[in-house]
Parts: sequence; structure tokens; C-alpha cells
Amino acid sequence: MDTTEIYYAEDRRSRRNSQLLNAANELKEILLVDQMPQVVVALKDYISKSKRDSFYRYEACYNTIWYCVQNMHYLDFYKA
Repeated sequence: MDTTEIYYAEDRRSRRNSQLLNAANELKEILLVDQMPQVVVALKDYISKSKRDSFYRYEACYNTIWYCVQNMHYLDFYKA
């Protein structure tokens, strides 16, 4: 593999990571409060897996869950 292929692969990975973080931020803008428990349930198990696989996935999941926590009632979060 030559250096051009390596740089191209790194650039694609960087763009994908940036798109992932942007998608997580956009989700926070359109997310309704009554949808937040479902989002927490969907992402909570994924956080432990994604930390090993990709820091960007972990960061996107963590930030989304944290946003939900800040906007949910404690009892709703506890149940989720």
C-alpha cells in the first residue's frame, strides 16, 4: 500500500467521524422529550462497545445520552 492510499483512507475515516458527530448534534436539535427514554435505551449498551471500537462513536453516543439526561425527569431516566 502506498502513502497515497494511506492518506486517502485516513481522510475518509476522518470525514466519517466528523459526519457521525454532526449527525449526533443534529439529532439533539430535533429530538422530542418523550423520545428521549427510547434513545437512552437504544444507546446505553452501545456505549461500552463503542469505546473499544471508536472514540468518535463513543463520544457521539455519550453526548447524545448526556443531552437526554439533562432534559429528562430523573424517574424517566432511571426507568430507561
